[in-house]
Amino acid sequence: MGYQLNFAPVWRDFDLLLSGLALGIGMALVAVLLVGNLIGLVAAFAMTSKSAALRRIASVYVTTIRNLPIYFLMLVAFFVLPQQLGIRIRVGVHTGEVEFIADKVRGVTVHAAARVITFAGADEVVVSDTTHALAEGSGLTFEGAGRHALKGLSGERQLYRLAQR
Repeated sequence: MGYQLNFAPVWRDFDLLLSGLALGIGMALVAVLLVGNLIGLVAAFAMTSKSAALRRIASVYVTTIRNLPIYFLMLVAFFVLPQQLGIRIRVGVHTGEVEFIADKVRGVTVHAAARVITFAGADEVVVSDTTHALAEGSGLTFEGAGRHALKGLSGERQLYRLAQR
């Protein structure tokens, strides 16, 4: 397998490539030095303002911008990596009060959530009736997943499956 690389078109249009590089660097400098610093100064002044509303808006803006790389990494970790690695995930959600005992989360709510997840298949989210009721008005769509006895808990509980969009 002998590959031959032909750089003739690159060298022929090298001056065009250099002008594009210069334009890109210039735009980045303008964005960082002028626009970025201007927005940063406005946010800094707003955060020191006597107005609580301005301080809050500036705080939300700064926190959001500062955390964008983390948000991006979370999206990649939850939605891209599992698909690329062939990992199938399942989620079970139950909502309620928990107890903290010796720095560990305990209680019936934790036990119920652990039981709800057993009814979720690969790439599914199953929620308890409590979580389903609390999610009303959220815009999420659920399908009934039947009534099930959750091991260690009395009676049957209605479970719901998050509908695929």
